[in-house]
Amino acid sequence: MRVSCELNGEIFIISIVQNTTSPFEPGFVCTCKEKSTEILSSASTAITTLYQEIFGKRTEYSEPVIMGFYNDQIIERLLQDVTFFPIYIKIQSFLVVVSNIGYSKNNGCRGAGNGFTSSILTKFQKKHSFVSQQIENNTCILRIYHESNIVAQFEDETPINVWKKSGINKKFDGIDLFRITHSSVQTILQNPPKNNILHICTVDEWNNFEIAFDRHIKSRKTGKMALLDNWQNKSMNFWESFKSALDNNRRGIDGKIRILSIIAENFHYNDLREKLQVSPNTINSARKYARLNGPGAIAIVKPKRKIHRMSEIKEREFELFFQDKSNVTMSSYKVDSKTNLPILYLQDQKEVLWAKFEETYPNGIKKTLFMTRLADCSHIKYRKDLSGLCLICNDYGFEAFQDLIAIVRSTFNDKKRLDGIISRIENLRRHMKRNFERKLVINQDGTVSHDECINHCLLYAFGECKYHHTSRCTECDEFF
Repeated sequence: MRVSCELNGEIFIISIVQNTTSPFEPGFVCTCKEKSTEILSSASTAITTLYQEIFGKRTEYSEPVIMGFYNDQIIERLLQDVTFFPIYIKIQSFLVVVSNIGYSKNNGCRGAGNGFTSSILTKFQKKHSFVSQQIENNTCILRIYHESNIVAQFEDETPINVWKKSGINKKFDGIDLFRITHSSVQTILQNPPKNNILHICTVDEWNNFEIAFDRHIKSRKTGKMALLDNWQNKSMNFWESFKSALDNNRRGIDGKIRILSIIAENFHYNDLREKLQVSPNTINSARKYARLNGPGAIAIVKPKRKIHRMSEIKEREFELFFQDKSNVTMSSYKVDSKTNLPILYLQDQKEVLWAKFEETYPNGIKKTLFMTRLADCSHIKYRKDLSGLCLICNDYGFEAFQDLIAIVRSTFNDKKRLDGIISRIENLRRHMKRNFERKLVINQDGTVSHDECINHCLLYAFGECKYHHTSRCTECDEFF
C-alpha cells in the first residue's frame, strides 16, 4: 500500500513494507524527492522525521490523518473483498486474537482444523513473549517469540497437551487459550461454508437485502419468501422507533447521547445520520459515551483523587520555613477566609525565597513543587502595601511615602528632576519594607544588643546604648 500527500508544497509518499526488525508488524518508509527514511515502526514517525529533515521544523503529523483513515472512501476501498475479520477475545488479563479459521471433524480440537491461527501475549522465561497458536497438518503448534526470534516451539495433537508441554499458564485449559471454545468461534466452526469459503456481509451489504438473502437466508432453504419483506418492514420500524425515542428525550448525556450510545458503535456513520437525522457531533459524543460508560449505561462519575505530593517531613520543612519571621511577616489582624490562618506577607521575591529554602533544606522539595505549593497557600501573599498590618505601619510605612510623592508632583514641573526625586522616594520605601527591617537584630530571649552601625542600633534608638558607633548606613542616611 502506498499513500501520497502534499505538505508544504512537496509530495511525500508513504509505503507500507515488511518490517525487518519485527516481522509481525508493518514497516513504514517515507520518500520525498531523492530523500527517504529507513524502515520505521509507524507512519507518523516516518513522515515527521523526513519533514523535519527537509524543512527544519518541529511539525508533527498524525498517522490516521496522513494515511487517510478518516476518509470513508479509502476505508471502504481497503475493506473491499475482505472476507474475514480478526476476532478479539478477552480471557481474564489476556487478549487472544483469532486471525484465521480452519475446519475439521477432530473432536479434540472442537471443530478447528488446518489453518486455524490465534495469538496471545504472555510471559515465557520471565520475559514478555508473543505466542503464535496454529493447527498445521492436524498438529497443534506453539511458537514462542522474543521480539522477532523464535525461542521455543512445542507440538502435540491437541491444544490441551501442547500447552502442558510449554509449562506456562498452567491454570488455564489449553483449548481455552486457543479460544476455540468461545461462542463466536464455535458459531463459525459449527457452520462451515461450502468449499471452505467464508461469505461475510460487510456493514453496507447488510443493507442490500438481495446480497444478504443470497448469502445467509437462501442457503437455509426457507420457503417463506415473505421473510425478505418482513425483514425490511421490521428494519424500518426499528429506525422509526429509535428516532421517536431520540426526539422525545432532552439533549445531553442523560438524554439523546445516552440513548444513541446503545447502537452508535454497531451501525455505519452515514446510516445513523440518514435514518435518525442526527448531527456528526451527536454521533461522536454517543460513541465516546459508549466506550467510556458502556452502551446505554449510566454515566460513570469519576471519583476525585486527592494526591498527597509531599511526605510529612518535607511538609513540615515547608511550614517551618514560612514560620520564620525573616521570610514572612504575619498580619496583626487579617485572616484568610478559606483556611482561617493568619495572613503571611512574603519578605522577598519567590525566586529569592526558593534560593534560601534550597540552602536551608538541600534535601527538601524541588523548585517546581515549592512554587506550586506556595501558589496553593492562599494565606501566603505578596505584600503589595503596608496598609494591612497595623496603624503604625500604615502611617509611617505606606501613606507617608504616598504623601511625599503627591507633594513632589505638585511642587516640581521639570520632568527629569521630578522622576529623579520620585525614584529616590521609591528606593527609600523599598529599603524600609525589606532591608532596614533585616538589619534590626533582636535576640531569642527578646533582648537587643549593641550594633556598631548607629542607624541599626536599637539600644541607641531608645537612649540606652553606652558604646561608641563606628559606622553609618548610607541608605538610612538618605532619610536625614
